Amino acid sequence: MNQLEHTVTTIGSATIAAVPDLAVITLAVECRHTGAQGAFDAAATAAARVLAAIGETAPGALLTTRGVGLRAETAWRDEQTVVTGYVSDSTLLVSGLPIDAASAVLHAAVAAGGDDVRIQSLEYELADEHEARNGAREDAFADARAKAGQLAQLAGRTLGAAVVIEEIGENTVSPLRAAGRDMKLASMPVMAGEKQVGAGVSVRWELI
Repeated sequence: MNQLEHTVTTIGSATIAAVPDLAVITLAVECRHTGAQGAFDAAATAAARVLAAIGETAPGALLTTRGVGLRAETAWRDEQTVVTGYVSDSTLLVSGLPIDAASAVLHAAVAAGGDDVRIQSLEYELADEHEARNGAREDAFADARAKAGQLAQLAGRTLGAAVVIEEIGENTVSPLRAAGRDMKLASMPVMAGEKQVGAGVSVRWELI
């Protein structure tokens, strides 16, 4: 008799809501000038001001320059393409930032960069996602066991030990929830929300 005839396989899944404790901010500075060197120098100066302001506001944050660009702006005039000016930009990443400091960092960046600064994104992370992931994995395994127990009972059998366990996927999504921390930048509300940390397992169980 095939040994698989004495087993049952179930899939369990679970998610755990965790409140993020770190913020990740992506900023950019963008400057225009009639000459390439002028645009580049202006962007460099603006980026330095923004980085300095963030460093003073959140000394423990990790600051990274993600990219530097310089391009010509053109227009179609008199049936030909002419250069009308130059644009230089720099993308800055602020990570490892406590959520409570995010509002102050945004304010400092805008104050230092003025019209040259752009806020591209504000995201949230868990400093330690492993704890939430482990909890979700435990709940997923319990879900698989509960399903297997019911099937064993329906078949008139007793559920035995798990003989094969396979992790089939994990995910982290960040829906906006009212339970998140609320901060304000001037009149701009910013909410951290929650992260939904998920796990799934496929388990083959022995039937006795």
